Amino acid sequence: MSPQDCHGRARTSARGWTLIETLVTVTIIALTLTLGLPALTEVMDRSRLRAASADLEHAARIARSEALKRNATITLQVFNGGWQVQAGNDPDADVLHRGGLEGRVGVTPSSIAFSGSGFTLPTGTRLDLDLAVGIDPASCSETTSTTAFSACRRLQVDAGGAARICDPLRSAQQVGACS
Repeated sequence: MSPQDCHGRARTSARGWTLIETLVTVTIIALTLTLGLPALTEVMDRSRLRAASADLEHAARIARSEALKRNATITLQVFNGGWQVQAGNDPDADVLHRGGLEGRVGVTPSSIAFSGSGFTLPTGTRLDLDLAVGIDPASCSETTSTTAFSACRRLQVDAGGAARICDPLRSAQQVGACS
């Protein structure tokens, strides 16, 4: 017969977690986080890169549109943490539009200029802005560059002023490769 308390009910022993069970649980959680964190970081970096690429492509279209509208030279200037569209090439020129970029996204070179007719300056030149997360953007143009994931994107602005985003690390036959 089982022991009873003073009210005549059967006593059950209260059982909590032992130290070993707690340590095993903590170890499993730590291993899961250790293995999952790099993948989560990679996903977040890809997202930042996509967002920054889309923002700069939009900014290039705004700059070209302003150049055509004003029939004047307009520059897309990229700086640490953001971009701005300004009238002319002068650093003190009027800022027409501005936006931000994620802090971990690097960009090189830092500007693209459009003439009043919408062409890139110098006229007849294709201009590229390389964007990267976690690596130096200058290494995006190296065909031997290897990364855990495609950490580079390129904003390609053709001589006529049309902008597109491509991946400089893809071979020419692949979809989305830079020409």
